[in-house]
Amino acid sequence: MASTVVGLFEQRSDAEAALNDLVNNGFSRSTIDLKTPSNDAGADFDALINELEEESVPKDDARLFAEGVRSGDTLEIARVDDDRATLAQEIMNQHGALDIHDAFAQRSSVLPAAEVGAAGIGAASLLGASAERVVAPKTGASSQDETVIPVIEEELAVGKRQIQRGGVRVFQRVEERPVNEQVTLHEEHVSVQRNPVDRPVTSADTAFQAETLEVTSIKEVPVVSKEARVVEEVIVGKTATDRIETVHDTVRRTEVEVEDLTNGATTRDRI
Repeated sequence: MASTVVGLFEQRSDAEAALNDLVNNGFSRSTIDLKTPSNDAGADFDALINELEEESVPKDDARLFAEGVRSGDTLEIARVDDDRATLAQEIMNQHGALDIHDAFAQRSSVLPAAEVGAAGIGAASLLGASAERVVAPKTGASSQDETVIPVIEEELAVGKRQIQRGGVRVFQRVEERPVNEQVTLHEEHVSVQRNPVDRPVTSADTAFQAETLEVTSIKEVPVVSKEARVVEEVIVGKTATDRIETVHDTVRRTEVEVEDLTNGATTRDRI
């Protein structure tokens, strides 16, 4: 949305100071116009009225602004974003934008009647505002002085997030432990015994022949082998459940009271 802010200044220097202040506050110079008296006052007067009407300024108000320019005042027209219109209005007022009611009332009281009639300015047709704000789009609606008071209300939004609430950590390690097992082992021993005798040789005796006799002995020794066997299983798992929880909190809301002071009566409406 766009707005048009209009201010009338007695001194051109005041209008230029307001223009510079607007630019310093981020307003675009290309959207600000200064209107001053021209040599061809009649043509400029009608053109200015048409231009102001195109900016949605009511016809009677546009005529008053044009009359001010024809009388020697400087008119400043700023086309701004709607959300910055109030700031532009305040800047113009700070630099002396005229209160049209007061300005033309004073002028009509000091000008001769003939001059007042020629200018077309009278106390009955005065415009009451310093810097006038006209809200666009250009629909022809009249300008109005209004204050918007927002009613703000909080809404509670409940979401979810995951947090770690517990768990288990499983460690697997290898440890050694001593074991004892008994085994029976067989063992042989060779013994040689010589006994003295005195008898005749018989046929059973081998006489005078070379011969080798070998006798061996054995013994058993333990042989160790290992076999890995599964003796237990550790199963780690988790189960999931859902539950409903009620969240208790507070929300805020702006309460606006309107007090009617008309005719001395006091009534209050809460919005």
